[in-house]
Amino acid sequence: MEDSIRREMLAIFKLNGYQLKPDAQKCLIEYMSTFDMADDRKNFINNVITVIQKIPMESCFLDEESVLKSIKHLEKTIPKKSELFIIIPANVVPKFSYDMDKKKFHLLPCTASKSAMLSTGAEKEALYRNRFLLIYQRLLNHELFTVDEPSVFNAKKYQIRTVESLCGFQGSLKSTVIVGMMSQLKHHTFHLEDLTGDIEMNLTETNFQPGLYVENMIVMVEGFVSDSILHATTIGFPPIESAEQSLNHLDNMDLFGGQKEIKELNLNELSQLEETFDAMFIFLSDIFLDSPKVRKALNCLFDGFSENDPSQLLFFVFSGEFLSEYYGIQQASILQDGFKALGDIVVNYPNLVKRAQFIFIPSSADAVFTDTIPRQPLLPSVVAPFKSKVRNCTLATNPCRIRYLSHRIVVFREDIVSRICRNSFYMPNEMENIPEYFAKTILAQSHLSPLPLHISPVYWNLDHSLYLYPLPDLVVCCDKYRPFTQTVQGCVVTNPGSFSRDNFVFQVYMPSSRTVEDSIISSRNN
Repeated sequence: MEDSIRREMLAIFKLNGYQLKPDAQKCLIEYMSTFDMADDRKNFINNVITVIQKIPMESCFLDEESVLKSIKHLEKTIPKKSELFIIIPANVVPKFSYDMDKKKFHLLPCTASKSAMLSTGAEKEALYRNRFLLIYQRLLNHELFTVDEPSVFNAKKYQIRTVESLCGFQGSLKSTVIVGMMSQLKHHTFHLEDLTGDIEMNLTETNFQPGLYVENMIVMVEGFVSDSILHATTIGFPPIESAEQSLNHLDNMDLFGGQKEIKELNLNELSQLEETFDAMFIFLSDIFLDSPKVRKALNCLFDGFSENDPSQLLFFVFSGEFLSEYYGIQQASILQDGFKALGDIVVNYPNLVKRAQFIFIPSSADAVFTDTIPRQPLLPSVVAPFKSKVRNCTLATNPCRIRYLSHRIVVFREDIVSRICRNSFYMPNEMENIPEYFAKTILAQSHLSPLPLHISPVYWNLDHSLYLYPLPDLVVCCDKYRPFTQTVQGCVVTNPGSFSRDNFVFQVYMPSSRTVEDSIISSRNN
């Protein structure tokens, strides 16, 4: 084995015009003894040569000292595979708020323990305030809006007015928008609220811009005021801001999380690493581990991916539901048996055991304590039979965030598409465009679940973990709704569909091309 490695190593160095002295050969072979894959060794040798080519050399004969310098340089600049990604639980997502006076964001203390879920009434008030300010500051940075009266020089701008400024006002609101949260303070009567007050609305002649409108969402309103009632002529969502635009206002502040844990590299270096480390994310939702048919389909899935390039990084992101029905007091026991069966399948593919990462995200049916979001991970005892066989396993919160080099990924298991549609007081007639409207709605609201709290309960002190600001590269909303993929302002919003309920559909995301592919396990293979 050592001789074959030595021959391959010497051949590659010779091809690049270098000869290795015996001490250099011994040094490299000892270092590569930790590599399992031949491709990993080959990539390492090529990376060493790349570094050496950048260093002035007096001779083409390399000694141990030259090789060690190159290795140390590589260790500083190229992270290990385990350092390429980090999973960020909901309770450690950076917490922040917008300061209206200073016109800037500032980070807030964030308690990482479960006590962070024990919120106060003041934190519920802060929840609505921070949701509003997050969107309001986007408008302040937008070229079409101003808080001042439009002048001759900025006649194309819209003035943003407060609800309080409408007190005693009569007439049309020309070149003006009111920004606020729509709520029903009285039965069947909508009001528009901002930080200064509220005003009753008349929606009889309103033209709604495309989107899914639910109570408590933040909207822009045009219209006129008569008898202290805001007659809305047009209602739409705030314009969506790209991640690049948002980051320009943040002064390198990390609002996503995980930046410290990932190697400190610039975007060009990260892009080069993304080319060096080929990766695939495989997203599945609704994996009924108690179903023999589903387990057979999973075996086909693993069999297919086990034939991929051995150097390719694979991330299997599995979200619940993990059982086909509720088993009462036997729920935990049967779920544990299901994960044992899953482990028995994976161990048949040793290369997947070594190089693949498995991430498990619970659904509401898998939640142990409550239906409130964010949800805690699956109990370690339940997944223990799987983890004893497959070490690269992470139990994530719902939602969770994944940082892979320069990619920021959010995964959320909730039937949020149907829930928003079911509770909409207005939605367009074009049902085939629901995925597009859904994607634009959650991105415009900068929130994964922009619903009233009685419909979608949230831990008040952890609401920031549901923010979509700045826009991630990928938002995976695992839903029973049919699979779809939409791209808005550079952000990909996708739904892999229900694996167990919908003929074993799933999706594959390729970071190198930033594309999503719909996939299915055909009946011929299953």
